[in-house]
Amino acid sequence: MAKKRPETFTSTSASSSACSVQTFENGGLVKATHGIPDRHDGVGADSNTDVVIFAGGSGASFDFPKDPSVQSIVRTVWNRGGIVAALCHGSSALSEVKLDDGSALVGGRTVTGFSNAEQDLVKVPRTALPSTVQDALSKAGGLYRAGAPFTAHIERDGNLITGQQPQSATALAIVGALSESPAERQAKNALHDYHVQVWEQGQLAKAKDFLGPGFVSHATPFVDPRNGTEQKNLLPLLRTALPDLSSHEDALIIDGELAVIRWTITGTHKGELFGIAPTGKTIAVSGMDMLRVVDGKFVEHWGGIADQMDTVLRQVQTH
Repeated sequence: MAKKRPETFTSTSASSSACSVQTFENGGLVKATHGIPDRHDGVGADSNTDVVIFAGGSGASFDFPKDPSVQSIVRTVWNRGGIVAALCHGSSALSEVKLDDGSALVGGRTVTGFSNAEQDLVKVPRTALPSTVQDALSKAGGLYRAGAPFTAHIERDGNLITGQQPQSATALAIVGALSESPAERQAKNALHDYHVQVWEQGQLAKAKDFLGPGFVSHATPFVDPRNGTEQKNLLPLLRTALPDLSSHEDALIIDGELAVIRWTITGTHKGELFGIAPTGKTIAVSGMDMLRVVDGKFVEHWGGIADQMDTVLRQVQTH
Protein backbone atom coordinates (compact mmCIF):
# COMPACT_ATOMS: atom_id res chain seq x y z
CA MET A 1 0.00 0.00 0.00
CA ALA A 2 1.35 3.42 -0.89
CA LYS A 3 2.12 5.68 2.02
CA LYS A 4 -0.23 8.61 2.46
CA ARG A 5 1.31 11.99 1.89
CA PRO A 6 1.18 13.73 5.29
CA GLU A 7 1.11 17.37 4.28
CA THR A 8 1.73 19.98 1.65
CA PHE A 9 3.95 23.00 1.81
CA THR A 10 3.57 26.17 -0.20
CA SER A 11 6.73 28.08 -0.87
CA THR A 12 7.29 31.67 -1.88
CA SER A 13 8.83 32.78 -5.13
CA ALA A 14 11.14 35.58 -6.14
CA SER A 15 12.75 37.17 -9.15
CA SER A 16 14.94 40.08 -10.12
CA SER A 17 16.03 41.82 -13.26
CA ALA A 18 19.31 39.93 -13.05
CA CYS A 19 17.90 36.41 -13.08
CA SER A 20 14.73 34.39 -13.12
CA VAL A 21 14.07 32.21 -10.10
CA GLN A 22 11.91 29.10 -10.12
CA THR A 23 10.51 27.93 -6.82
CA PHE A 24 8.58 24.70 -6.22
CA GLU A 25 5.76 23.66 -3.99
CA ASN A 26 4.32 20.18 -3.53
CA GLY A 27 2.44 19.11 -6.61
CA GLY A 28 3.70 21.83 -8.91
CA LEU A 29 6.14 24.51 -9.88
CA VAL A 30 5.80 28.19 -9.07
CA LYS A 31 7.68 30.56 -11.34
CA ALA A 32 7.78 34.24 -10.45
CA THR A 33 8.28 36.83 -13.13
CA HIS A 34 8.30 40.52 -12.14
CA GLY A 35 6.91 39.48 -8.78
CA ILE A 36 3.72 37.89 -10.18
CA PRO A 37 3.77 34.09 -9.63
CA ASP A 38 1.84 31.71 -11.85
CA ARG A 39 1.39 28.06 -10.96
CA HIS A 40 2.24 25.41 -13.52
CA ASP A 41 2.56 21.64 -13.48
CA GLY A 42 5.42 20.06 -15.40
CA VAL A 43 6.95 23.34 -16.59
CA GLY A 44 10.64 23.15 -17.46
CA ALA A 45 13.44 25.61 -16.96
CA ASP A 46 14.00 28.02 -19.83
CA SER A 47 17.27 29.38 -21.19
CA ASN A 48 17.17 32.35 -18.81
CA THR A 49 16.80 30.37 -15.61
CA ASP A 50 19.80 30.91 -13.33
CA VAL A 51 18.48 29.46 -10.07
CA VAL A 52 16.16 26.63 -9.09
CA ILE A 53 15.09 26.32 -5.45
CA PHE A 54 13.27 23.42 -3.78
CA ALA A 55 11.34 24.35 -0.65
CA GLY A 56 10.58 21.98 2.19
CA GLY A 57 7.66 20.32 3.95
CA SER A 58 7.34 16.57 4.47
CA GLY A 59 5.34 16.21 1.26
CA ALA A 60 8.44 17.08 -0.74
CA SER A 61 9.84 13.65 0.12
CA PHE A 62 6.87 12.12 -1.72
CA ASP A 63 6.52 14.49 -4.69
CA PHE A 64 9.99 15.48 -5.79
CA PRO A 65 12.51 12.60 -5.96
CA LYS A 66 10.95 10.55 -8.77
CA ASP A 67 9.34 13.42 -10.70
CA PRO A 68 10.90 13.48 -14.20
CA SER A 69 10.14 17.19 -14.64
CA VAL A 70 12.06 17.96 -11.45
CA GLN A 71 15.04 15.98 -12.67
CA SER A 72 14.92 17.64 -16.10
CA ILE A 73 14.78 21.14 -14.65
CA VAL A 74 17.73 20.49 -12.35
CA ARG A 75 19.84 19.14 -15.23
CA THR A 76 18.97 22.14 -17.42
CA VAL A 77 19.94 24.68 -14.78
CA TRP A 78 23.05 22.72 -13.76
CA ASN A 79 24.29 22.27 -17.33
CA ARG A 80 24.13 26.01 -18.03
CA GLY A 81 26.14 26.79 -14.90
CA GLY A 82 23.16 27.89 -12.82
CA ILE A 83 22.57 27.40 -9.11
CA VAL A 84 20.62 24.46 -7.70
CA ALA A 85 19.37 25.06 -4.16
CA ALA A 86 17.17 23.25 -1.68
CA LEU A 87 15.96 23.69 1.87
CA CYS A 88 14.83 21.22 4.54
CA HIS A 89 12.83 18.30 3.04
CA GLY A 90 13.20 20.00 -0.35
CA SER A 91 16.72 18.55 -0.51
CA SER A 92 15.10 15.17 -1.22
CA ALA A 93 14.45 16.49 -4.75
CA LEU A 94 18.17 16.14 -5.45
CA SER A 95 18.51 12.54 -4.31
CA GLU A 96 17.63 10.87 -7.62
CA VAL A 97 18.83 13.46 -10.13
CA LYS A 98 21.27 12.02 -12.66
CA LEU A 99 23.55 14.20 -14.75
CA ASP A 100 24.10 13.70 -18.47
CA ASP A 101 26.99 11.30 -17.82
CA GLY A 102 24.78 9.11 -15.63
CA SER A 103 26.39 10.15 -12.35
CA ALA A 104 24.35 11.29 -9.37
CA LEU A 105 24.16 15.07 -8.93
CA VAL A 106 24.94 14.79 -5.21
CA GLY A 107 27.57 12.07 -5.60
CA GLY A 108 30.74 13.16 -3.80
CA ARG A 109 29.28 16.60 -3.05
CA THR A 110 28.64 18.06 0.39
CA VAL A 111 24.92 18.42 1.08
CA THR A 112 22.49 18.89 3.93
CA GLY A 113 18.76 18.78 4.56
CA PHE A 114 16.37 17.83 7.36
CA SER A 115 18.39 15.46 9.55
CA ASN A 116 17.33 12.12 11.02
CA ALA A 117 17.73 13.64 14.48
CA GLU A 118 15.29 16.40 13.56
CA GLN A 119 12.87 13.96 11.98
CA ASP A 120 12.74 12.06 15.27
CA LEU A 121 11.72 15.25 17.06
CA VAL A 122 8.70 16.13 14.90
CA LYS A 123 5.25 14.60 14.53
CA VAL A 124 5.96 12.89 11.20
CA PRO A 125 7.97 9.72 12.01
CA ARG A 126 10.65 8.31 9.73
CA THR A 127 8.44 5.35 8.86
CA ALA A 128 5.79 7.67 7.37
CA LEU A 129 8.20 8.85 4.66
CA PRO A 130 9.52 7.00 1.60
CA SER A 131 12.96 7.90 2.99
CA THR A 132 14.37 10.50 5.31
CA VAL A 133 16.24 13.30 3.59
CA GLN A 134 19.51 12.34 5.26
CA ASP A 135 19.20 8.69 4.22
CA ALA A 136 18.18 9.55 0.65
CA LEU A 137 21.09 11.93 0.09
CA SER A 138 23.60 9.54 1.68
CA LYS A 139 22.34 6.59 -0.38
CA ALA A 140 22.86 8.67 -3.53
CA GLY A 141 26.51 9.22 -2.59
CA GLY A 142 26.12 12.67 -1.08
CA LEU A 143 28.55 13.75 1.64
CA TYR A 144 25.80 14.56 4.12
CA ARG A 145 26.60 17.01 6.91
CA ALA A 146 24.37 18.50 9.58
CA GLY A 147 24.49 20.86 12.49
CA ALA A 148 22.64 20.56 15.78
CA PRO A 149 18.86 20.05 15.43
CA PHE A 150 16.98 23.20 14.42
CA THR A 151 20.05 25.43 14.21
CA ALA A 152 21.12 27.18 11.03
CA HIS A 153 23.38 25.07 8.81
CA ILE A 154 24.23 25.56 5.14
CA GLU A 155 26.39 23.53 2.78
CA ARG A 156 27.67 25.02 -0.45
CA ASP A 157 29.46 22.77 -2.90
CA GLY A 158 30.08 24.94 -5.94
CA ASN A 159 26.71 25.73 -7.49
CA LEU A 160 24.88 23.29 -5.20
CA ILE A 161 23.51 25.05 -2.10
CA THR A 162 21.48 23.27 0.57
CA GLY A 163 20.03 24.35 3.91
CA GLN A 164 19.27 21.97 6.78
CA GLN A 165 15.89 23.43 7.77
CA PRO A 166 13.99 26.76 7.75
CA GLN A 167 16.39 28.22 10.29
CA SER A 168 19.12 27.98 7.65
CA ALA A 169 19.45 31.13 5.57
CA THR A 170 19.90 29.39 2.22
CA ALA A 171 18.82 32.54 0.40
CA LEU A 172 21.88 34.40 1.66
CA ALA A 173 24.19 31.81 0.15
CA ILE A 174 22.30 32.06 -3.16
CA VAL A 175 22.65 35.85 -3.22
CA GLY A 176 26.37 35.48 -2.57
CA ALA A 177 26.73 32.99 -5.40
CA LEU A 178 24.84 35.22 -7.82
CA SER A 179 27.13 38.15 -7.03
CA GLU A 180 30.10 36.25 -8.47
CA SER A 181 31.02 36.48 -12.13
CA PRO A 182 30.92 33.23 -14.15
CA ALA A 183 34.74 33.15 -14.12
CA GLU A 184 34.84 33.63 -10.32
CA ARG A 185 32.24 30.93 -9.83
CA GLN A 186 34.25 28.57 -12.05
CA ALA A 187 37.43 29.31 -10.11
CA LYS A 188 35.74 28.75 -6.75
CA ASN A 189 34.17 25.50 -7.94
CA ALA A 190 37.53 24.23 -9.22
CA LEU A 191 39.29 24.87 -5.91
CA HIS A 192 36.43 23.41 -3.89
CA ASP A 193 36.33 20.28 -6.07
CA TYR A 194 40.11 19.88 -5.79
CA HIS A 195 39.96 20.11 -2.02
CA VAL A 196 37.12 17.59 -1.71
CA GLN A 197 38.43 15.04 -4.21
CA VAL A 198 42.17 15.20 -3.53
CA TRP A 199 42.46 16.25 0.12
CA GLU A 200 39.22 15.03 1.71
CA GLN A 201 38.69 11.86 -0.34
CA GLY A 202 42.36 11.08 -1.01
CA GLN A 203 42.00 10.67 -4.80
CA LEU A 204 45.61 11.72 -5.37
CA ALA A 205 45.66 10.75 -9.05
CA LYS A 206 43.05 13.43 -9.78
CA ALA A 207 45.35 16.27 -8.71
CA LYS A 208 46.87 16.59 -12.17
CA ASP A 209 43.43 17.07 -13.73
CA PHE A 210 43.18 20.48 -12.05
CA LEU A 211 46.49 21.82 -13.38
CA GLY A 212 46.59 24.10 -16.41
CA PRO A 213 49.40 24.39 -19.01
CA GLY A 214 52.58 25.80 -17.54
CA PHE A 215 51.43 25.46 -13.94
CA VAL A 216 53.92 27.05 -11.51
CA SER A 217 54.00 26.68 -7.73
CA HIS A 218 55.64 29.50 -5.78
CA ALA A 219 55.29 27.62 -2.50
CA THR A 220 58.39 27.26 -0.37
CA PRO A 221 59.35 23.56 -0.40
CA PHE A 222 59.61 21.74 2.91
CA VAL A 223 63.15 20.59 3.70
CA ASP A 224 63.54 17.05 5.08
CA PRO A 225 65.17 17.56 8.51
CA ARG A 226 67.12 14.29 8.11
CA ASN A 227 69.09 15.09 4.97
CA GLY A 228 68.22 18.63 3.81
CA THR A 229 66.46 17.53 0.60
CA GLU A 230 63.41 19.41 -0.64
CA GLN A 231 60.06 17.62 -0.49
CA LYS A 232 57.57 19.17 -2.91
CA ASN A 233 54.83 16.53 -2.92
CA LEU A 234 53.83 16.11 0.71
CA LEU A 235 50.28 14.79 0.48
CA PRO A 236 51.21 11.14 -0.31
CA LEU A 237 53.65 11.16 2.62
CA LEU A 238 51.02 12.62 4.95
CA ARG A 239 48.38 10.11 3.89
CA THR A 240 50.78 7.27 4.68
CA ALA A 241 51.75 8.72 8.05
CA LEU A 242 48.19 9.87 8.90
CA PRO A 243 45.93 7.26 7.27
CA ASP A 244 42.79 8.83 8.76
CA LEU A 245 43.75 12.29 7.50
CA SER A 246 40.75 14.59 7.08
CA SER A 247 40.73 18.10 5.67
CA HIS A 248 37.97 20.61 6.36
CA GLU A 249 37.29 23.63 4.16
CA ASP A 250 37.07 26.51 6.65
CA ALA A 251 36.62 29.29 4.11
CA LEU A 252 36.90 29.88 0.37
CA ILE A 253 37.29 33.40 -1.00
CA ILE A 254 37.39 34.48 -4.63
CA ASP A 255 38.58 37.72 -6.24
CA GLY A 256 38.83 37.64 -10.01
CA GLU A 257 41.29 34.92 -11.01
CA LEU A 258 42.56 34.46 -7.44
CA ALA A 259 40.99 31.84 -5.18
CA VAL A 260 42.01 31.43 -1.54
CA ILE A 261 41.12 28.49 0.67
CA ARG A 262 41.65 28.20 4.42
CA TRP A 263 41.68 24.61 5.64
CA THR A 264 42.20 22.55 8.77
CA ILE A 265 43.64 19.05 8.58
CA THR A 266 43.39 16.46 11.33
CA GLY A 267 44.77 12.94 11.62
CA THR A 268 46.40 10.30 13.79
CA HIS A 269 50.13 9.55 13.51
CA LYS A 270 50.10 5.83 12.65
CA GLY A 271 52.91 5.64 10.08
CA GLU A 272 56.52 6.81 9.80
CA LEU A 273 56.88 10.52 9.02
CA PHE A 274 60.33 11.89 8.12
CA GLY A 275 62.00 9.32 10.33
CA ILE A 276 59.59 9.71 13.24
CA ALA A 277 58.08 6.37 14.24
CA PRO A 278 54.29 6.24 14.83
CA THR A 279 53.34 7.92 18.10
CA GLY A 280 49.56 7.68 18.00
CA LYS A 281 49.37 11.45 18.48
CA THR A 282 46.49 13.39 16.95
CA ILE A 283 47.37 16.49 14.95
CA ALA A 284 45.25 19.49 13.97
CA VAL A 285 46.83 22.12 11.73
CA SER A 286 45.34 25.04 9.78
CA GLY A 287 46.76 26.76 6.73
CA MET A 288 45.96 28.50 3.45
CA ASP A 289 46.47 28.07 -0.28
CA MET A 290 46.10 30.78 -2.92
CA LEU A 291 45.77 29.88 -6.57
CA ARG A 292 45.36 31.75 -9.81
CA VAL A 293 42.70 30.00 -11.82
CA VAL A 294 42.17 30.41 -15.56
CA ASP A 295 39.36 28.58 -17.37
CA GLY A 296 38.84 26.36 -14.34
CA LYS A 297 42.50 25.25 -14.18
CA PHE A 298 45.23 26.15 -11.69
CA VAL A 299 48.11 28.11 -13.27
CA GLU A 300 49.89 29.53 -10.18
CA HIS A 301 50.03 28.54 -6.51
CA TRP A 302 51.23 30.10 -3.26
CA GLY A 303 51.23 28.81 0.33
CA GLY A 304 50.07 25.30 1.23
CA ILE A 305 50.86 22.49 3.65
CA ALA A 306 54.63 22.95 3.38
CA ASP A 307 54.32 26.13 5.44
CA GLN A 308 52.76 24.10 8.28
CA MET A 309 54.99 21.01 8.28
CA ASP A 310 57.12 22.23 11.18
CA THR A 311 53.91 22.46 13.23
CA VAL A 312 52.88 18.95 12.14
CA LEU A 313 56.24 17.51 13.24
CA ARG A 314 56.11 19.31 16.57
CA GLN A 315 52.63 17.94 17.28
CA VAL A 316 53.50 14.31 16.53
CA GLN A 317 56.57 14.55 18.79
CA THR A 318 54.89 16.36 21.69
CA HIS A 319 54.83 14.29 24.88
